[in-house]
Amino acid sequence: MFKRILCIGCSITYGEELRSPSESSWPSLLGQLNGWEVTNAGKYRSSNDRIIRVAFEELDNKYDLIIIAWSQTSRFEIMQESKYRDVSLNCPIARNFKWAEEYYKYYYDAIDSYRKWLQQVILLQNYMEKINQPYIFCNAFSDMSNFPKTPIIDKLVSKVDSKYYLGWMTDSILDWTKSAPRGPGMHPLEEGHIIIADKINKFIHKVYLN
Repeated sequence: MFKRILCIGCSITYGEELRSPSESSWPSLLGQLNGWEVTNAGKYRSSNDRIIRVAFEELDNKYDLIIIAWSQTSRFEIMQESKYRDVSLNCPIARNFKWAEEYYKYYYDAIDSYRKWLQQVILLQNYMEKINQPYIFCNAFSDMSNFPKTPIIDKLVSKVDSKYYLGWMTDSILDWTKSAPRGPGMHPLEEGHIIIADKINKFIHKVYLN
């Protein structure tokens, strides 16, 4: 039986634009549904670099289940003035870095960002399996299932274990909640988080608890 759960993701996992993220975000609702102690490590504009880093930082805390909601592949994390900062396309924080606009305009490559993300998925998946850490993956954004078709991408895709990946190659959190109200920043609101929690909860019970 699970007791301690860790959820890692971006603003959708955190509960951005909810009146009370600590009560109404999908990680909080998941805990309420099952009586679990849930730690919400979602963060606004989080990159997959941060998700990987936080996952490895938290592994020693012995969670019964770790849930990863992968973020946009175009985001990445840097170290500035001894602080980790996420850089994102069209993000106000990114515009504070003089090089960011030029980077996204001239150097950013979507195929390479997909490749890097797939490597991150496989890295974390394989390590979780090696240490017998139960986990669930899902995608926060719809664009992450639209993989470019290249031999390298296809080879990496074939190495992802879809058994523990909710919506692999089919849908995402934003797809699940497309009929529910969203805030000005396009984040799912309370009704959407109920949908997310219900879908993830059913998947957990199907994979681990039945």
